[in-house]
Amino acid sequence: MSNILNEDNADCQPWAFPQVNRSSNLGANAGVSGKRSDKRQEQDAYKAGFARGLADGMASSQSELNHRLSRLDEAILFISKPIDAVEEHVEQELAGLAIEIARQILRREIKLDSGHVVAVVREAIASLPISTEPMSVHLNPVDALCVKEALSLSDTDHSYRIIEDPVVSRGGCRIMSATSQIDATMEKQVAAISARIFGGERDADSN
Repeated sequence: MSNILNEDNADCQPWAFPQVNRSSNLGANAGVSGKRSDKRQEQDAYKAGFARGLADGMASSQSELNHRLSRLDEAILFISKPIDAVEEHVEQELAGLAIEIARQILRREIKLDSGHVVAVVREAIASLPISTEPMSVHLNPVDALCVKEALSLSDTDHSYRIIEDPVVSRGGCRIMSATSQIDATMEKQVAAISARIFGGERDADSN
């Protein structure tokens, strides 16, 4: 039997553990680590690029928004100018209408009640400073008679002198003294009414 074993094992070699190349394993590990590092750098670069792109996009969007808002402000300003012009025109028309209405009301009052001009004269005289100076009361000829009768005055009165003045419109008067003058004409009354309505002084025309 020993001869059989010897013959069978004639070509056999002793078995030993294979040699392991440690340097190749280390190189492989280094390669894997390098790939991971490259991938991380690529991800970091992608994130940085994304953040930069997002910031640039937001800045561009903000710039476009500001531009559109500026254009919108210009459009509103352009539209508001005609509106202001219309409002000013309407205000002028309303002022003219109010003055005309006031004038018509006063004229109607004068026709219906001759005592209106008497009240105007009395108020004008009362507004003058107290003085012994003689005064002249200028009235429309139609109103002069009514005032004389109401105030019991005559042309020879030393305090007041009634002067018939066709220039003065009916319903008003103009009082003058050496040191004072009161304009209570119809036109001034209308102007005063207009000033109270619109909060400012407006000159009424003399039509």
